[in-house]
Amino acid sequence: MTTFLIAFLLSYLYHGFGVTVGYHRLLSHRSFKCPTWLEYLIVSGGYLGFEGSPVSWVATHRVHHRYTDEEGDPHRPADGFWHAFAGWLVEPKVVMSGQQIEQVCPDLWRDPVYKAIDFDHTRKHALVCLISCIVFRVVILVLFGPWALLGNLLGVASTFVGPFWVNSVCHLANVGYKNFGTTDKSRNVPWVGLWALGEGWHNNHHAAPQSARHGIRPFEIDISWMFIKFLSLIGLATNVRLPKETKSAPAIDPKFAQLLQTMAAKEDVIESESPELVAVHSELLAQLNAARSLAAQLAQACDKLGEQVTEAQQHFSQNVGSARDQLSDQLLAARVQLAEQLLTGCDQLADQLSSAKVQIGENVRTACEQLSDKITPHAEAERA
Repeated sequence: MTTFLIAFLLSYLYHGFGVTVGYHRLLSHRSFKCPTWLEYLIVSGGYLGFEGSPVSWVATHRVHHRYTDEEGDPHRPADGFWHAFAGWLVEPKVVMSGQQIEQVCPDLWRDPVYKAIDFDHTRKHALVCLISCIVFRVVILVLFGPWALLGNLLGVASTFVGPFWVNSVCHLANVGYKNFGTTDKSRNVPWVGLWALGEGWHNNHHAAPQSARHGIRPFEIDISWMFIKFLSLIGLATNVRLPKETKSAPAIDPKFAQLLQTMAAKEDVIESESPELVAVHSELLAQLNAARSLAAQLAQACDKLGEQVTEAQQHFSQNVGSARDQLSDQLLAARVQLAEQLLTGCDQLADQLSSAKVQIGENVRTACEQLSDKITPHAEAERA
């Protein structure tokens, strides 16, 4: 039983963080940065948790944020609760082409690992992911036994269904509550927040999509944020983004909301007694909704601009690094070529000097011989 409990807890956290921290907050929204080896380690928990290609997962989620609860949202509850829960995987209403996926996820498509396990946006990536997950659990069975395997299966099943609750329950108007007046139907649902390691504070997330922290109020427990905070404290997580109050329209004051609800409930009575009050009430609601919609649009525009700036910075850094590496290679090649030319020139000069020395020696010897021939007859004549 101890083996089962340990395996369940470790599996729940490993695969859960792989989805919430890896696939969602790190890859989808770039809420923080970490070393590449750590990124792959965290993301592996989601991949071995049957989540499939990170590129496909992130593309779906980014499109969800672009068209939240509107036509174009891959899993909006307006198409049915089952569709929002899991039906969109079986019979998708939104199908993206490979070119669209690359446009939505250019940062992931440049990563050789994520690109390799996506298999050019074909369904082959799901088959390879399934085989990898099966092999992973065979290893657990062989090394740790059946109780560990059972704990892992229950742990991964619990985390696997977490995003389904978020996509469906956290967009229903009759559950949870709102902290921010977003234009979509996102809600904070406490039990989903606990189940999905902090992902259930969904209205907070849609108000500040790039924030690494979803739980804002003291009672909104966000275990995924605790993990990111721990990584930050030990220096493994940097550039951690947090929500800003100016990014989203705050939710309406609770007392004022209660007053509006009371007035709406008694609208028939008010209309019969004071039609002018009903007109003022309707006008006030219209202005309030328009202001909240404008604030949410501005927030989304700011978030989108921030993503574009971040992507441009990354692209610029990559281009500068590539140019620097290319220039370094060219300088190294030029240095090698120059050294070879100098060595060749020195060898040629040495050969020429050697040849000149030999030639001079021969010339001197020839001159000496000729001088000796001239001197010898005169010496013989003098002796005679």
